Amino acid sequence: MAAGQRFVFTAIAFDAAGKPIPQAKVEWKAHPEAGRISSAGLFASAKVPRIYRDAIEAKVTHRSVVIVKSASVEIVDPAVSAARALQTVAVYPASIALLPGQVAGLSALGWDEQGQFVQGLRFTWSVADPRIGQVDRLGFFTAGTSPGVYPKGVSVTAIQETAQGLIERQAFVAVTVREQGLEARILSQLSVVPNNVVLAPGQRVSFLARAFDQSGRSLGQITYEWAAVTAQAGRIEHPGQFVAGQQTGRFENAIKLTATQSLPSGPVSVTATVSVTVQLPPARGVLATARITPGSVTAQPGQRFIFSSAGFDAQGKNVPVRVSWSMEDSAAGSITQTGIFVAGMTPGVHRNAVKLELVQDQDGRRVRIVQYASVSIVGKLAKVEIVPDTIVVVSEQSIALRAIGYDDQGLQILPLRLRWSMVDPKAGRIESSGIFTASAAPGTYQGAVRVLASDGGAR
Repeated sequence: MAAGQRFVFTAIAFDAAGKPIPQAKVEWKAHPEAGRISSAGLFASAKVPRIYRDAIEAKVTHRSVVIVKSASVEIVDPAVSAARALQTVAVYPASIALLPGQVAGLSALGWDEQGQFVQGLRFTWSVADPRIGQVDRLGFFTAGTSPGVYPKGVSVTAIQETAQGLIERQAFVAVTVREQGLEARILSQLSVVPNNVVLAPGQRVSFLARAFDQSGRSLGQITYEWAAVTAQAGRIEHPGQFVAGQQTGRFENAIKLTATQSLPSGPVSVTATVSVTVQLPPARGVLATARITPGSVTAQPGQRFIFSSAGFDAQGKNVPVRVSWSMEDSAAGSITQTGIFVAGMTPGVHRNAVKLELVQDQDGRRVRIVQYASVSIVGKLAKVEIVPDTIVVVSEQSIALRAIGYDDQGLQILPLRLRWSMVDPKAGRIESSGIFTASAAPGTYQGAVRVLASDGGAR
């Protein structure tokens, strides 16, 4: 995740049959160097880019059973993260076997060509056939009532918005809906992502490994052993972290991961491999254009935004640059070197208030590009309009009305607290949501609907 970004962690407890336990109590804890986390799982990352292993801890308690799980966090520079282009999407577990009505949690991550995690993706989940079951927007799949094997039963699409347009990548989950009861939870599959990387000599990459039983449920108490099978490809620096070697080429199955589960009947092991391509980095293009996102913001006094930046060559490809943020208009607010902006207290339109400077040094030549973003800070509520302000409807017809508030500079104020009422009840009735339903009495009713709007300090 990007430095200073917020993310909501979730922890869900399951019983032996794979059904969620909503009554389970979850307690969150974060390593202070990685950031801070609320009791609801809202995590705010620190500003120092690095990998924080096992930085997030979830302690789940139900009755007398306590289970502790941890998650690692990688914090990256926002500009670096924004420059990564989505290449592949990995979904895990890649296959699940469930009884009718049983639930499995699916997860997906996006990676660029070099195996670096891509931030800011949208994921959409779907099932190929309603008989398989259903999947919600968070990836929780509930098995249907039709037993069978569905090789591409669930699909996930990762969507990245870039300056050049949308990038979409898709992955699938094989689903088996079973008739017989559950067996013991035995290690059956191992997922390592990314499973294919393209690196420059000496470049580092981190892998994520997860072990699953025959039903696709995540397993704990698993021992992982990493090994570099092909020495020319590189070496394992730490568990899950690989450093590319100096020899270029394609190395199939260069990294081997072995997961082992200890059982009363003896250990069970499953392996997975990663292929590595080591190649010299392409020649860097010359910085030609810069992008600041968003190009303008409308904010309440004191509101926070995160600006991001990227530099491109003449062909529209990302190029590495040094990033510097500053304020041209201090009344508009303040900004850190990681792009975290805090709006000032002076209402009005502050044009070109935020300054972005990108610098590239290449072959003894320095290229410098400056971009600006405007900031609009809203003031007190001065005017409110009902849209549409005139309607023609038939008896008992319903129509949605909206109310838009503006300050004295004409800037729209969001959000508003609205209270709708009827000045002339003969015209019809209106709900608190602004849905108006006409009466059965034909006629013209001037000023029949009224809205009282408040932004907390004005009406």
